Amino acid sequence: RLTAPTRKQLESKIADLVSRIDRGENVIESRLTVAEVMETWFAQQRTQLKPASIRNYRGIIDVWIVPQIGSIRLTRLTAGDVQRVMTAMTDAGRSGATAQKAHSVLHAALDWAVLHGELPANVCSRVRPPRKETPEMKTWTPEEVARVLAKAAGDTLEALWRLAITTGMRKGELLGLRWRDVDLTRRTIAVRHTFASGEHGEMIDGTPKTSKGQRSIAISEQMVASLKAHRVRQAAQRLRAVDWDECRDLVFADNEGGPIAPRTLHDRFRALISAAGVTEIRFHDLRHTA
Repeated sequence: RLTAPTRKQLESKIADLVSRIDRGENVIESRLTVAEVMETWFAQQRTQLKPASIRNYRGIIDVWIVPQIGSIRLTRLTAGDVQRVMTAMTDAGRSGATAQKAHSVLHAALDWAVLHGELPANVCSRVRPPRKETPEMKTWTPEEVARVLAKAAGDTLEALWRLAITTGMRKGELLGLRWRDVDLTRRTIAVRHTFASGEHGEMIDGTPKTSKGQRSIAISEQMVASLKAHRVRQAAQRLRAVDWDECRDLVFADNEGGPIAPRTLHDRFRALISAAGVTEIRFHDLRHTA
């Protein structure tokens, strides 16, 4: 709202304001800080996000955006401030993909501020994020696969390693697999559930992230035998448990029938690689290996 004692002076103020807007200056006097906008935007977005995305967004906001620029008044934020976040991330050794994600998160939050009249323009549009590098894809050779499976023989997660290597199922899909989705007679597995770490490390039940993710997978006779042996071991484990979680019906469970934490699976996988003496790869590279 502009006021002036005469029409001529008011028209002069309007012309000056239009000129400032054309130069890209922030003319809205919002009292919100970047941190406040991030929290408001994130609170609205989280209901639409998968657990893994919630955890990633939370980390980017808390570790990179808020410490660097959170205290800046929204209307005083500059492209240089945004660039400072990108530079801090690359200087700390973060990948271009992670910096791009931070840029995307901040850009979306500022778009929300523009939409709600707290900001005239999004300064993120004037900052180009670092380039995204394509990670090197590593796979095991058939000989390495044989060594890993030989070393995994008798392991409580032997069937999980075999499934990952021979079917390419994702980590969350393996952790969320239920016995009711396994048909050993028809030799098929229905992928309907996933497990992922939530914002505070809790395990959250979900579904595959795309409609194509919900699928039926054919398995071999050897895989059927491995799952049958696993079910026998799990039955003995259930008898030893104090309070086995029957409701979960998980194929791969912890000592009480609950979900296995991704960090625990990661540590077990690293130990298996070390014991087998094979090339170190990511768990997701088992999908490429398959």
